[in-house]
Formats: sequence, C-alpha cells, structure tokens
Amino acid sequence: MADRKIRTREHVIAAMSLHHVGYIVAKAGYVLDVPAADYGIDGLITTFDADGSIESGYISLQLKATDHLTVRRDGCIAVRIDLRDIDFWLADFFPVIIVIFDACMEIGYYLVVQDYFKAHPLTAAQRRRATLTVQIDPEAIVSDSVVWSWRDLKTGHRKARA
Repeated sequence: MADRKIRTREHVIAAMSLHHVGYIVAKAGYVLDVPAADYGIDGLITTFDADGSIESGYISLQLKATDHLTVRRDGCIAVRIDLRDIDFWLADFFPVIIVIFDACMEIGYYLVVQDYFKAHPLTAAQRRRATLTVQIDPEAIVSDSVVWSWRDLKTGHRKARA
C-alpha cells in the first residue's frame, strides 16, 4: 500500500482558525468566503446593511495559526509577515485584516494592515528584507463587535472612493 498524505497539526490549527473567525463573522451577520487559491488572502468578508441588503466591497483576511504565540516583553504579539504580502495588501482599496489565531487559547488577535502601516511606515531598510515582524495589541481580540467595526472601515473606504 502506498504512503498516504498526513494531516499535520498545522493543517488542524489552520482549519480551527478559519472556523473560529468564520463563526464570529456569521454571528455578526456577515459571510466569510474562502478563495479557491491562497495568494495572500485567506478569506473575504461580505457585509450587509441594517436592512439586510448586500454591500459592495469586501474585507480581506489573512489568517495565521499557531500553538506557540510569540509575546514580546511589552506584551505585544509578534507576527512575521512576507513583505510581498504587505505590499499587496497596502495596494488594496478595502481593509485587509491579519488574524493570528492562538490555537491553545482559541483566541484570534487582529491587526488592520492599512492602519498599522499608516502609523508605522515602512523604511528603506525594511523594504530590503524578505519579511517584517508586526506587533499586535493583545487587547485586539476578534469578536462580533470588532467585525462590525471592520464593516465601518470598509464603508468609510467606499464613501471616500465616491
């Protein structure tokens, strides 16, 4: 019998992160779609207005899952990101959210990419690297009220475009 593919812990916690965030998005009244191919975006959130009408635009998610959350001395959560992804996300008109999922505690922490890099512009030295470490506030926990705030970011972007 031929060797079979193995489901690793990384596969399990990646699925856990997707379902954790998907549940919260559904609880908020929105829809999380998963693209067939992953090129730096793991999910797209479609939102609806107070009357239940679909809204244009989307919120992009990049999910990262770990059993070993890296917490710095200052309490921030450190996450290493590929600079090519950062450049791609910063070119997006709508919000891009990174969620780091702590599989041990079953908690998702988030960072709004555009807001983070507005406050922490990339330097020339950082641009020469392949990866960059971002710091996520440990109080930035994914919840339905947070997902609603992401919608407000998206609709604000949409209004600015008009």
